[in-house]
Amino acid sequence: MLPAEDLAHWKLEEGSGQVVRNLAGDDEAVLGFDATEEAQDPQWTAQGWQGRPALYFDGASLVSAPPLKARVIEDLTVECRAYLDKGKIGTLVRMNGMFCLDVFPGKEGLLLRFVVWPREVPDKPVSAEAPIAVLPLKEWARIAGVYEQASGKVTLYVDGKEVARNEAGAGGVFTDPRMSVAIGASSGGAAEGSLARGWVGMISEVRLSGAALAPAGFLPEQ
Repeated sequence: MLPAEDLAHWKLEEGSGQVVRNLAGDDEAVLGFDATEEAQDPQWTAQGWQGRPALYFDGASLVSAPPLKARVIEDLTVECRAYLDKGKIGTLVRMNGMFCLDVFPGKEGLLLRFVVWPREVPDKPVSAEAPIAVLPLKEWARIAGVYEQASGKVTLYVDGKEVARNEAGAGGVFTDPRMSVAIGASSGGAAEGSLARGWVGMISEVRLSGAALAPAGFLPEQ
């Protein structure tokens, strides 16, 4: 049984084909993205987590998925099981105007970041950021970003351990999310630099939950 709060859950372990079923619903994630001509399909690899298939993203590829069916989202947890092949700017999971889990350039180097844009205060995004060193290179890791709307707190975790927290948010809910979910790069097309922000490495699982999960509720370690 899947948790009732799951909004979407994709296991990128099909090994072939161009669709990945959403385990939390009836829709599918469609490989490729037609908003920009530069985007390419990621490639299946048999060298994924625990020897299972996974998708390899080369910095110029992404997966897109339909908008979430929920009309209002209060709390939010975004999780990703990923393998960083190269330490560079790259997007893991993003919904434009709502959230982004990515590697982002900071003043003193690259940062692992979870940023949210609550609809009630869209001009005041809040993020939790940590040096990229918290994310192991060429190893699988479970990355999670958690947002609590009542307090506005944003927390970032790697392998179940808190690596960053920001309690300065103003709170607010996400209303009527209609943007598609992008995995592996930005969904903003060339104007937003989607190729420059493409992930280089593997992704095997993504889950979006409409609850502020504690580490005990994250994707399992094994």
